[in-house]
Amino acid sequence: MKSYQIYCSDLDEVKFVDYDMLTPLGGKESWVDIWISNINAEYEDSAFLNHDERRRAGKFKFDHLKNNYIYCRSTLRKILASYIGEAPPEIQIKYMENGKPFLVSDSKKLDFNLSHSGDKLIVACSNKSIGADIEYINPKFDYQSVSNNFFTENEIIEIGNQDQAMARLALFFKYWTRKEAILKETGIGLSKNLKKVSVLNGHNEYPMDNHEVDKVVKSDYHLISFMVSESYPASIALKESVRKIKFLRTDRLE
Repeated sequence: MKSYQIYCSDLDEVKFVDYDMLTPLGGKESWVDIWISNINAEYEDSAFLNHDERRRAGKFKFDHLKNNYIYCRSTLRKILASYIGEAPPEIQIKYMENGKPFLVSDSKKLDFNLSHSGDKLIVACSNKSIGADIEYINPKFDYQSVSNNFFTENEIIEIGNQDQAMARLALFFKYWTRKEAILKETGIGLSKNLKKVSVLNGHNEYPMDNHEVDKVVKSDYHLISFMVSESYPASIALKESVRKIKFLRTDRLE
């Protein structure tokens, strides 16, 4: 019987490369560039946004939420501009029916996914379909109730096997970023069928006739996790293996 495969692994460390080493478009070999940024909560410059985004920014009631939105959308547009050579406000971003964003200029063959949590932002860019998620390890978060609804029995056991409370919480959030990365690659919303999808380190296998899993997992996946900082685990999800992964900072974006 054929099965879907999910391969999960961790990167030992995040090594940044210079801005000039961002991956050029073209070529068949799979690659991922992961941009990491500290969110500037005082950022107010909406010059890089398009008309609709400026209008949406104006609807926020609280300045910190408005500035967070402006910063994240502006940074995304500046990152995309560094690949495709268009002015940031002129880049056309549309959304599939399932909510996943994509570039209208499909000839660029560039896929991307954005995620932010706390004061951190990541933008994953690739020549393959990609999902990304980052989470802040909130020490006050009640992870057990979420685990019972969305985690497999073996995942719950593995979390419980950790000696320290913070280690249990950190492992929960790593698994959560993996599940969210799959959802964001597919573009589907939160589903209780995640309880059937294991993201333990190593090789996980699912029969294709498992209809509950099929609602979330419809292909093979490669999930790669890493720590952006001590309190921020993150993961990316792709439908094939990738050897070229680069980490870049956003401080040189104009």
